[in-house]
Amino acid sequence: RSRHSCWTALPILASSKIQLAFWEECNARAVNHAAFYKEFSLRKANPQHWYDLSVGSSEYHICLTASRQKHELTAGIYVSSNKIFFHQLQEHAEELEKEIGGKIEWREASKACRFVIYRPFDMDEKEQWQDALKWLYDISIAIKKAMKEYA
Repeated sequence: RSRHSCWTALPILASSKIQLAFWEECNARAVNHAAFYKEFSLRKANPQHWYDLSVGSSEYHICLTASRQKHELTAGIYVSSNKIFFHQLQEHAEELEKEIGGKIEWREASKACRFVIYRPFDMDEKEQWQDALKWLYDISIAIKKAMKEYA
């Protein structure tokens, strides 16, 4: 094993550890956010930058991200393969932004598509976690509510 591979593994391990701690905190605090806890089933926290929420539809799910490298949170929907559905949503971009309360960035790839809403966030500053999690809970509820009209 080269010395270089050991050095490159260290930041990955540190990021994974803090990501796991963040999503565990997300699950722990969710029970105190009645509206979120009522709307969504919690998933096992994993050492990764994303956390998916089921909405009871095979067309899409809500995807939350917390990026240590990009210093941001995102919340949005992930459409795995239905481009027609995604394009229909895009036609209602202004209404969705108004209902959700955030500027949406639309991303289309060869197969999957998504929209995301951003918020600055420094994962290394644990005093930001409570506000960050509240934002994720609130925006998830807003997205689910807004999507009911279009899904």
